[in-house]
Amino acid sequence: MDKGALAGQDTGQGLSAASARRPLQRESHMDVAGTIAYLPLTATALGAAAGYLTGRLLPGRWVWALPVALSLVSVALLVRLAAIQPGNEEAAFGPFVWLTGGVFPALFAVIMGTYLGRA
Repeated sequence: MDKGALAGQDTGQGLSAASARRPLQRESHMDVAGTIAYLPLTATALGAAAGYLTGRLLPGRWVWALPVALSLVSVALLVRLAAIQPGNEEAAFGPFVWLTGGVFPALFAVIMGTYLGRA
């Protein structure tokens, strides 16, 4: 191997190890960006539809079954976030994204959809 390939430069002899890794790194950042962008939209739409159906189909006190279930999931995620030790902050990324991008929008949409379904 020559010095150009070791420095991460393309020497014209094919892909170096550094340039072969670059597209994979970009894809992983795009996956994270796509998850952060589309998760709240999807959770809100599905939560509103589920809340509307819950409000239409379930009678009386059973209407609160779906919001209570989502609240329990959010409490479990909060406990998981609180249990993360210092120095391991990267482990908090997944639960934080699911909590703020998935459960909270779904919970708010379920509540509004339930009121719409009961009207």
